[in-house]
Amino acid sequence: MDFIETDRSSTELFAAINKGAIDALVAEIRAFGSDDGCLDELVLDGAAALGSQAANQVGDGAEAAITNAEGYGSSINNDGLEAQVAFILAGNGITDGERLVRDAAGIPSAPVPA
Repeated sequence: MDFIETDRSSTELFAAINKGAIDALVAEIRAFGSDDGCLDELVLDGAAALGSQAANQVGDGAEAAITNAEGYGSSINNDGLEAQVAFILAGNGITDGERLVRDAAGIPSAPVPA
């Protein structure tokens, strides 16, 4: 199984386990009125990071790993907001992922209680 299939499988499992958090964040993005493409670059950056990690491990197949990662990022973006949020949260953890998603969507952070 290549790195993309491994990541896709782990993201799907993460999404099933954390459906409530993903759905809530997607609803927040939609309620805020963010652009549909607001997470595209964040997803592409995450996929590129996976590609770089894979490229460092494969040697001769490095260029193919990077190209495959670019396609993977595009595929996630084409799968919609839920897939994007799941990928970002799975790769960064819920707390950091939510912060990254909100920043990319232009949603102001909630004030931290004193």
